[in-house]
Amino acid sequence: MVRTRTEKRRLQKEQQVAEAAAAIAGVPTGSREMIVLCKSDLQALIDSSVQRGIKEGMAALALSLSQAPSPVARVNSPPKDEEQAPSVSASSSYCYVKVNFGAVPQM
Repeated sequence: MVRTRTEKRRLQKEQQVAEAAAAIAGVPTGSREMIVLCKSDLQALIDSSVQRGIKEGMAALALSLSQAPSPVARVNSPPKDEEQAPSVSASSSYCYVKVNFGAVPQM
C-alpha cells in the first residue's frame, strides 16, 4: 500500500497523541492495552499538540526571516515609468522605497 505524505503525517500525529495519552494514563508505550479518554482530556491533548506545532512553526519562520535579505530598499528617485507629482518639490521629506516581493519569504 502506497501512502501519501499527508497520510503518513496524519498517522504519525495519531501515534504521537496515542503515546502522549499512554504516558498520561501511565500505560507503558508499546503495550496493546486500549486507552479510553474523556472528551476534555482528548481535547487538551490535541490543543497542546497544536500549540507545540505552532511554536515550532513560528520559530522556524523567525529563523528564515532573520536570514533572508531585506526585500525593501531605499532609492533616491522614483522609478522611470512612474510620474512624479508636480506639487512635490525635490526638497520634500518624502522618500521612495523599492519592494522586491520575490524576496519576501512565502509560507
